[in-house]
Amino acid sequence: MTRLKLCSNQLIFFIAVYITFVANSVFLLDCVEIVSKQSVANFPFLISIPLLLLSLTFLLLRLITPLRIVVKPVLILITVISALIAAGQSRYGIVFDYGMVENIFETDVDEASTYLSFGNLGLFLGFVAVPLGLISVTKIKADRVPMELKRSFILSIMALALIGLIASLFYADYAATGRNNRFVKKELVPFQFVSSAIKFVNHRYLAEPVEFEILDSQPTLMAAANKKPRLNIMVVGETARAQNFQYQGYERPTNQFTKDYSPVYFNNVISCGTATAVSVPCMFSFQVRDNFDRNKSQNQQNVLDIAEKAGVGVTWVDNNSGCKEVCNRVETIKVSTDEIHPMCDGDYCYDAVLVEQLHTLLNNSGAQGDSLHDRMVVLHMIGSHGPTYYRRYPATSKYFTPDCPTNEIQSCSQDELVNTYDNTILYSDYVNASIIRVLQEYQNNFDVSMLYISDHGESLGENGAYLHGFPYMFAPDTQTHVPMLFWSSDNKQMECASRKSQESLSHDFISHTLLGLMGINSTLYNADLDLLQC
Repeated sequence: MTRLKLCSNQLIFFIAVYITFVANSVFLLDCVEIVSKQSVANFPFLISIPLLLLSLTFLLLRLITPLRIVVKPVLILITVISALIAAGQSRYGIVFDYGMVENIFETDVDEASTYLSFGNLGLFLGFVAVPLGLISVTKIKADRVPMELKRSFILSIMALALIGLIASLFYADYAATGRNNRFVKKELVPFQFVSSAIKFVNHRYLAEPVEFEILDSQPTLMAAANKKPRLNIMVVGETARAQNFQYQGYERPTNQFTKDYSPVYFNNVISCGTATAVSVPCMFSFQVRDNFDRNKSQNQQNVLDIAEKAGVGVTWVDNNSGCKEVCNRVETIKVSTDEIHPMCDGDYCYDAVLVEQLHTLLNNSGAQGDSLHDRMVVLHMIGSHGPTYYRRYPATSKYFTPDCPTNEIQSCSQDELVNTYDNTILYSDYVNASIIRVLQEYQNNFDVSMLYISDHGESLGENGAYLHGFPYMFAPDTQTHVPMLFWSSDNKQMECASRKSQESLSHDFISHTLLGLMGINSTLYNADLDLLQC
């Protein structure tokens, strides 16, 4: 095989060119659009952007490959990472910031496999084939170490000089453009990912262990007015956006099952994050979105801990990828997808399995007997998790057609994609209605209630954006406006909830509402954040 002989600096430069002009194609195209829309198009500034990026990329690659022996392995790693990021940006409009890195580290095999397709693989190979081919056929010249270091130093100085020149000429342009278009810097490949990954690893694995914080050591239960114990089902939805709920004014009957039970629907609710890894811990914590720190939340009591401490029987039933550390100290049931079950396919189970689990849980815990006590059950749905939306509902629940029976959602028409997503919303509504029916079976023995809220929303191709997990500051409403509904056998609770159904609300209200709903006295309780306080 013919080998191409290059010195390490030449190979690094060629890979830097690839990263600048190919892997950063989304970033560069957005820069062209931004600058062209300015009142006076500044073409010299526009030309300086790829030159600046090329210089910075060369410096980064040279910095992390100080010796010839590590050049090829490191370049292969950076090239593969850059190609994966570029494919994700081009395919789904994904931004690989800290939140997305967190999602990647916490994604299980089943969830990751939903992104595997010939289309995605072909796109990745299209991005990665040429640079990997160049690296594989190149033999790096064995220059003497002093000479190699000297050349690297000279080239680095030249790159720094070019950066300095560009900064001196266009500093004001970069400052203004960056300030007005903050999302653009998050598209930089591989800088955003590398910095976010370093921050994540440091925060998650290298930081000093945090001592677990007891927020309230003596929460207590108030006696129920009618002397019946309380039974609340907290349903955590997945990837449901409010815009596709019939209750929200959507023209389609996506809530045709629960409407017969007249739940209270809250019209204006925003999520704590745009991904499960943030939103689920946040909604069960006593922090608010503006100051939420996940590491801190994992090391202090959440509302489930407080309820358990007060004497409530708490159980988390999971049909998703886990509770994100929220249920670590309470009874947890993980739905098994491996069992031979009509609602499971070996990889996933339809959410109706949660209704079956709830029936079993209540029957086995003496809910029909004499030893009744306050219970709270959290049901974690798989809901509308994409891109395999079509696997979230059985064929008998395919109401909106034609749907999009593939994970290559860009290959479907917009109507097909929306049909598939709407089927997931409708099926979740069917499950919620089924949960209410279960609760009605027990309302002679319990005060029963159900609170449903989604963890975050979803983009369905609007403005080229798909899925979720975008930086919160730049995320579209489709990813942050979430549905929430409440049903109770207590008319007063329904009345109080109805009074707040039009107010601006958020995940910040969930923990305090659960404390009020379960009659828990706690120093953490804030009546202003209780949806049922009136």
